[in-house]
Amino acid sequence: DEQRLMHLAARPVDQALAPDALGFVLSKLDKSGPPAERSLAVEAVTRAKPTPATLTALAGALKSCGPTELARLLPAFARSADPKVGSALITAALDPAVRPMVRKEQVQPVLDKYPAAVRAEAAKLYAALDAQFANERAKLETLLAETKGGDVRRGQAVFNNPKAACITCHAMGYLGGKVGRHIAGDAARCLRGHAQRRADLPRRAIAALEAVMLDERDLQRME
Repeated sequence: DEQRLMHLAARPVDQALAPDALGFVLSKLDKSGPPAERSLAVEAVTRAKPTPATLTALAGALKSCGPTELARLLPAFARSADPKVGSALITAALDPAVRPMVRKEQVQPVLDKYPAAVRAEAAKLYAALDAQFANERAKLETLLAETKGGDVRRGQAVFNNPKAACITCHAMGYLGGKVGRHIAGDAARCLRGHAQRRADLPRRAIAALEAVMLDERDLQRME
């Protein structure tokens, strides 16, 4: 599968994907799959010719993606102005499985390229995202207020655990990703300082935090 994905991701830009290839690529976007395959699938579908059929199918697959893939997939929709594609994107973004990962400032520039009817339809999405942001910010403030003390060993177990996948975006010491902030010192202090400096904390980061909220049983299993 990975070899096939590598081949599809290396094709010249704007080549159409055959229906079977498109179905294969979209199936590899699932957030439960290996990160390398998900990344290749994103590359393959975003390089493909942005036909209405391709983008409509991609909109339907967004509910299976993770926040990192979604951020890379949205610009593909800016390559079209087809009203049906715009409506499909709005419907997908309103899905409860997708909406927590979407930011208004991320999707609005894409939908602004569509006809007036689509832009009017998008108003309900923007209203939902505004309400969601207010709720997420309140939850973050509550979380920060309750973050006191901590256990370094347990925190490291969560950070390195594949289920949480923190290391995919964040680095600790010399290891980890470069997408998110470096984890240095007290994690609560780092998060609190970041929230104070950035009142517009990206919604997909909050969605990612909520996605890895672990209860006591999860922590015990990791240990």
